[in-house]
Amino acid sequence: MSYGGKKKSNIIKVDNEKIREGFNRSTEAITDKDQQLEENVLAAQNSYEQAKEQADITFENAQTANVISGEVQRIATEANELSTMAKEIAEQSIASSQSALEVSQKSDTTPLEAKKDTQTALQQSNEAKGGANRTVTDSGEALTKSSQALTKSEDSLLQLQNTQAQVNSLVIQAGNFSAQVLQALTNASGETFNTLKGVLDDKGNKIDVLSKVTVTIDSFPIQPLETDDTARINRAINYIDSLGGGELILTSGLYNVSTPTIDKQNAVVLKSNISIRGTGEVILKLAPNNLTNYAIIHIQNCNNVSVKNIKVIGESDEHLGTSGRWGMGFNIKESTNIILDNVEAENCWGDGLYLGTITFKPVINNQNIIIKNSRFKGRRNATSFISLINGLIDNCTFSDASGTFPMAGMDIEPNDEAQIVEYVTIRNCEFRNNKSVGFTTARVRNNVRNIKIIDTKFIDNAGFSFSGEKSNVKNLELRGCTFINSILSRGNKNDGSPASTIKGAENVTIEGNTFINSGKITIQKNPVTGEISKNIIVSKNKFIDSVGLEIRSGKNIKVASNIIEDFTNFGIFVNKIDAIDTKEIMIHNNQIYGSKGGSAIACGIRLDAGDELIVKDNICRKDDANLMIRGIAVESATGQVTLAGNDCKDGGASFGIKNNGTLVHLYQNRMKDGTWSNTAN
Repeated sequence: MSYGGKKKSNIIKVDNEKIREGFNRSTEAITDKDQQLEENVLAAQNSYEQAKEQADITFENAQTANVISGEVQRIATEANELSTMAKEIAEQSIASSQSALEVSQKSDTTPLEAKKDTQTALQQSNEAKGGANRTVTDSGEALTKSSQALTKSEDSLLQLQNTQAQVNSLVIQAGNFSAQVLQALTNASGETFNTLKGVLDDKGNKIDVLSKVTVTIDSFPIQPLETDDTARINRAINYIDSLGGGELILTSGLYNVSTPTIDKQNAVVLKSNISIRGTGEVILKLAPNNLTNYAIIHIQNCNNVSVKNIKVIGESDEHLGTSGRWGMGFNIKESTNIILDNVEAENCWGDGLYLGTITFKPVINNQNIIIKNSRFKGRRNATSFISLINGLIDNCTFSDASGTFPMAGMDIEPNDEAQIVEYVTIRNCEFRNNKSVGFTTARVRNNVRNIKIIDTKFIDNAGFSFSGEKSNVKNLELRGCTFINSILSRGNKNDGSPASTIKGAENVTIEGNTFINSGKITIQKNPVTGEISKNIIVSKNKFIDSVGLEIRSGKNIKVASNIIEDFTNFGIFVNKIDAIDTKEIMIHNNQIYGSKGGSAIACGIRLDAGDELIVKDNICRKDDANLMIRGIAVESATGQVTLAGNDCKDGGASFGIKNNGTLVHLYQNRMKDGTWSNTAN
């Protein structure tokens, strides 16, 4: 027994020595790992300090790195937490090894139990080692992320000094975190600004729209004593404005709004750098009131604003007063970089959309306005442009203006010489069912310029009026448009009233359009100033079952390559009604077929006035079903008239070419009987 006991004691002694050796090795490994952990954590902390320092530098330039610094802080904090976890694991391993040693020292412990306890201690030591390794790896990742954050901070500063497009898309990322730049405070000279835009504008860089934060209206419930949605919508706008700008989301539904609020006339008042967007069907319905002026959505002295997917409904059918006509759906004044996309306005006391200024002098004109995919109706006008420089109107409908003068689809009417409408393109639009005219210009001379109307429809209203009370508009184009039932509301296409007019305008091109069952186009003097229209081109148009073109006065007018079929009264008529100069007129290469009569003197081309008139290479011919009394008739023109190369075979029941003028020169025209002659018949 003594032998066996001695052997057991020796075994325990050997195992204890192995335990001590394992324990010492574990302790040394853990100590090394702890030291390495501390070094890595310190490195991560140093990297954090560097990133924070660089972020502070970026703050001084554009205040863009506050969120990044917070992210770097989070990464460093995670590294510290990981280090603490590793230390806890190591401490647990040490405690386990000590426990194993204590067990092995007990006299009643068997060698098998001691071996088992030793293995447990070693396993836990290995686990501590693995945890330490993971912590080292995580600390390394934290260091890498900190370095990335530092690099991104430096990149953001470079972006701020780059182009507008880079500024508009400025996003700084740290790891999986991204944040948009919110605002800046000072520039390099120490001047204080409220926003990042202010700093960059100071450097000459312009920003279109920085959508900075997104807020839903559901975060702003109606408060006690509030009876509708007006105040909470404006609270949300003011909140976004306090953050430097962003986007307000109106969720699907009906929002009841009212006036007065804020400035006592306007329901929803937008501010710079704010977008408001509807999701689903969003309607803002205005409560009845007795105001002469109001706006459901008001945009004044703003930059970088957009409104999308919102319909506003006025209270014209419930209005509590009788005076005034200026209640607007959308009211934009003295603002820049504005977008209306997929919006609607109807039933307003005035216009669906109004672009104007606050005062006449000094005037700040609206600039850079885009209106697309939208629909406007109004009691006064569907839309009025008083002030706009650089505008795009695309895929919109302007309709049903009826109730008070002027009742136009779009009325371009600057009220003062400083108010300007120029460089505006209207394309893919529709003017429908307005009480008077689809498109009109009016008011002060020389301030409506460079307007293009392209691929647009005019249906069930008079067409266009390029002029107005005191206007002398310049540089207008009408191309690729379609006119259907374009008739002045007070008459019909045969009563002599023009459906479309050019009055004292200059540099006008009417090209490639189609007129169906429509009244005449008249070129005439300005009724107020007496100025005549100049430099007019009417070419490549098609007139079907329409009255045609009348020239009452003008200079340097070209009418060429038009097709006129089944016209009423006349195809082309140079009239003496204005009794002033009509000269330098070229009527060339037009095809005029048939007539529905309308008068006893219906003819393809009629010349009653003018000097330096050239009529050449036109075809004027009746068909079997329709009556045309004369092909070409010079009735009372007293100036120089040249007729050359015109084909008037079967051109009229009475005459192919009739000449009652005094200075008419005829060269090889085709007569009614088909012969070519230098005389009339």
